[in-house]
Amino acid sequence: MSFDLYFVERRGDEPWVDTMARIEEVGGDGELTADHAATWDRVVAEIEPILDGIAIHRGDAFFELDHAATGMQLTMFPGELALSIPYWFEGDEAAAVERQLRDVAAAVERATGLTAYDPQADAAFLATAPGDAAGTFDQVRQRMAELGVEGSAPPPRPWWKRLLGRR
Repeated sequence: MSFDLYFVERRGDEPWVDTMARIEEVGGDGELTADHAATWDRVVAEIEPILDGIAIHRGDAFFELDHAATGMQLTMFPGELALSIPYWFEGDEAAAVERQLRDVAAAVERATGLTAYDPQADAAFLATAPGDAAGTFDQVRQRMAELGVEGSAPPPRPWWKRLLGRR
């Protein structure tokens, strides 16, 4: 399970459900074009100063940016640009991750002219109140832990970092 954002072109006051339906119609079929690559390069240039340690992957039908420290993943397919992050965090860590998400979403919006849609809130992500996403992280993490769902916690730190009390 992950917290997901979709970068979309919203037409005026079009209902979000209609905006998302248009994206579903386009699907992720086909290959990425030179225009997609140029947009991706702008996105990466905007995100690099925000996140340390990102890995970039390119294929014929996808581009992907991974941030190992948070599990954040930004993926571009023909007709779709989405960001996801696992619900590993709670409390102060969730709040810090939300700040990073907001910075990354703003960077993607600047680079693409698209709007980050938050299906959890059914609203534009950057229009939601700060702390809303962190609250969602807390609720989902707690529920996953109650259910004993694997993956409800971040991967363990290496034994030597745990021993030394380092992250």
